[in-house]
Amino acid sequence: MEGTAEVGSGKLFVIGDSDMFTEYYMSNYPTGPAIARNIAKWALGYNLLKGKVTPADFTGALVGMTLDLAFYQNDTLAFQDTVPLDATGNYECQLSQAGTFDIVAKCDHWLSRRVSNVDLSVSNPVIDWDLAVNGDTDHNNAIGLYDLNPLFVGYGDADPSIDLDGDGVITIKDINLVFVNFGMAGE
Repeated sequence: MEGTAEVGSGKLFVIGDSDMFTEYYMSNYPTGPAIARNIAKWALGYNLLKGKVTPADFTGALVGMTLDLAFYQNDTLAFQDTVPLDATGNYECQLSQAGTFDIVAKCDHWLSRRVSNVDLSVSNPVIDWDLAVNGDTDHNNAIGLYDLNPLFVGYGDADPSIDLDGDGVITIKDINLVFVNFGMAGE
């Protein structure tokens, strides 16, 4: 499928097919390639998955965090995407395929969650993610001994990548989250 979408003072040229967005070219469009990518996918009829992430044991800002989404069919990875969260935890993901999928979501230092048999053929499906288990500082989707090391080394520092409770500084509360969830693994 080939098409052209008029955008502001420029034109967005889309080259692709109905199964997979392959390439786009943008000219004279001042807001940049990220906007062009979304418009190109929209022009090809791609669906949008939306929702909200609610992370447990966290009081900080979610801006700057990302949500990793993996889409499986018959236990085989079909496609994946990483999308940003806004200040309240909302996300949007352009879907490159339709059908029924199991979706696995992983956000920063929370363990992954899985939702099975999601029909992505419906118009703009919504999935809210309740990320209940916090403490995965080494990002291996399990909470164990190695998750404590960065917290001990960074104790008292303001490091948002390992500030598990989001209060702005690494404290005993962050270490306690690892102990409370010790031995747990993601889905």
